[in-house]
Amino acid sequence: MIRRTILSLALGLGIAFASYGQSAQKEGEIVYEGKKISTVAPNSTRFLGKYKGKKSGFLQLNADGSGKFKYDFVVGKNCSSEAFDIEWGFIKGDDGKPVKFKREYGHSYPIFYVSKSGKQFKGCREEVFLDWLLVKKDGIHVSSSDDWKRQSPNAL
Repeated sequence: MIRRTILSLALGLGIAFASYGQSAQKEGEIVYEGKKISTVAPNSTRFLGKYKGKKSGFLQLNADGSGKFKYDFVVGKNCSSEAFDIEWGFIKGDDGKPVKFKREYGHSYPIFYVSKSGKQFKGCREEVFLDWLLVKKDGIHVSSSDDWKRQSPNAL
């Protein structure tokens, strides 16, 4: 329900479909729940780096739109507990920037992860996962994790 609402909001904002060409940021297009969504991986270092918490799981976002994802725990009997490669991107707004929503704590940015090794998300049933990066006063957090937070560049 929430995912459909976000998708409707994003599409209602008149999100333009990506045009692939030379750009300072990586632009792309994914299919999520049967709809084509334009995405952008900004060339800004603001969101790049490793997000982790107290357990062994993490999210790594690289400048070229690639990354890695590793769950804190095994999420299905047929799922690997190893890190896997992803491509990532925010929903692209009409202004070419990531779509963001104002929240009491700051802003939230819907972000898609696409597994490069088949179905790895939601108990190994889905290739694409919609998540949120939450920008708060104390840093940037990953919504789908109870404690993942962007690590200081010096800690990487």
